[in-house]
Amino acid sequence: MKNKWLHFTVDKENVFGLICGLIMVLLSVAMTLFHNEISNIILRDVCMILLLGFLLPIYYILIVKRKSLSVLGFHKNKLIASLVINVVAGISLLGMFISKIQKLSSLT
Repeated sequence: MKNKWLHFTVDKENVFGLICGLIMVLLSVAMTLFHNEISNIILRDVCMILLLGFLLPIYYILIVKRKSLSVLGFHKNKLIASLVINVVAGISLLGMFISKIQKLSSLT
């Protein structure tokens, strides 16, 4: 019986996303095996964030699907508002990090 609210068909994009998600989980498990900071940086920052989270989706959209980056939300519509929101969010995040670092340094 079909659910009228949820329709799911398995296609190449879903399989691609599933495989990327499984690789991400495996890399997370691998991070628990290594207690070296350098290996964690390589696994998390390079493999998970840069490759699986950024470069691979851009490659798939631009090269395989032959679509523009506007599919991911990169476009010039309301660019100024988006930049202002991102700058404010970045400054507030930086403030949170600095206050946590100051709290930690005052404890020692």
